[in-house]
Parts: sequence; structure tokens; C-alpha cells
Amino acid sequence: MATKQSKPPRQRESLVDWVLKSQAVRENRPPEEPGSYRRVKLSPEVAAEQARYIPLRIWVKLLFGDYEPHENTRLRWVHDGKIYPPPVKIGKQWWVRKDAEYLP
Repeated sequence: MATKQSKPPRQRESLVDWVLKSQAVRENRPPEEPGSYRRVKLSPEVAAEQARYIPLRIWVKLLFGDYEPHENTRLRWVHDGKIYPPPVKIGKQWWVRKDAEYLP
């Protein structure tokens, strides 16, 4: 009795790889190896220069230390436009860029 040999599972090509390969074929250039778009890494210096958002309460704590104003005052600053660049509300919390400034 002969044993049935199973085929190795076929790996599916991701949609992004398929699109990149199709573009390469249309442009008559050699296709890139699959998954190469995932290998983009930023150096720590470049990553540190990119904009990062922190919660408003943390930003105020960094700016004023132990003398931070009350939460109502911080929210008034947001609504009156006294923080530049303006904070962004994500969910229920206000987020500010680390390099934001208070404009009196």
C-alpha cells in the first residue's frame, strides 16, 4: 500500500507584495523581494526628531514642575488657543507635541 505524500503548505502572497510585483512588471523593472517594504527602519536620531505627542497633563508637569495649574486652567488654555501647536483630542484625552509652547 502506497503512502500518500502531502504537499508542503503553499504560502499566500500578501496583497502589498502582489501590488508591488504587478507595478514592477508594468514598469518593466525587476521585482523587489517579497516583504522588503517591511524592512524600513529609522535610526534613533531620526526617530527622536519626529513629532511625538504626550498627554496634556504630562506636558504641563514638564513645563511647570510642582507648580502646575489646575485641570480647568489647562482646558481653558486649550480652548483659548494658548498652546501652539494646538493640542489634539484623541478619545477622552488631550495630546500635545513635546515641542509645544505656551503663549501668554
